[in-house]
Amino acid sequence: MISTALTTISDLLGTSEGASVDGLKAGMHVVAHRIGYQHHGIYIGNGQVVAYLRDKGVTICSWKKFADGDKVTVLEHDDAQFSTQEIVDRARSRIGEDNYSLIFNNCEHFANWCVTGQSKSYQVREATITVAALATATALTIRHATTAARAGSAAFTAVRAVSAASTVGGAAVGAKATATTVGALGGAVASAGLASVAIPVVAGVAATVGVSALLSHDEVKDTLSDAIDSVTGAASEAFDSVSDLASNVADSVSGCISALFD
Repeated sequence: MISTALTTISDLLGTSEGASVDGLKAGMHVVAHRIGYQHHGIYIGNGQVVAYLRDKGVTICSWKKFADGDKVTVLEHDDAQFSTQEIVDRARSRIGEDNYSLIFNNCEHFANWCVTGQSKSYQVREATITVAALATATALTIRHATTAARAGSAAFTAVRAVSAASTVGGAAVGAKATATTVGALGGAVASAGLASVAIPVVAGVAATVGVSALLSHDEVKDTLSDAIDSVTGAASEAFDSVSDLASNVADSVSGCISALFD
């Protein structure tokens, strides 16, 4: 597990002046904070960083180029598996590799692998869950609104049936018609089961990164598994809410029917 402690370079050096490499130690996991994302690398000493670049693969770059004027922090791991020299050696061992993938093999995957032996990207994980959550929220909102509208329409039909029965004096016929309508309402709500929303949402996320790749990559499978659990829980809560709505409508209609015979 990665420690949440982030040490800024100025804190590391005990100064508020511009970032310098004087206080850095070889083997440190450094993070440059770009706008909207983070760029990770391994400091190897002598003002140099090994990082995975999209256009150049794993390469050595200068500290100035790595920082690029942005805030830089040192990411401290509480699960480091290697000494600082081993971390440097691991970083150097992959120089020249050119198999960058934003989803499966980015700069964060690389830096974490150097330190812990596990190729993980928490940025990708968080982004995947965020996309799934947003898509789910949108789908649930639309489905919930649609189901509520169906319930309202069915309730209106039921009330009209009761009203017609009272007007023409055909209470028995009206009661039967109303009961049939209430039954149809229950069927409509059941047929719109919100739990099914989880399947198309997760399928949509999977399609964006390649189904075959997802099924063979443990990190993404775990991420989607978490997303499915969250989606299912939210869908279940929404379904319970709609079920309560249908129950209230049914109770109201039943009250109207009882009033006809009182």
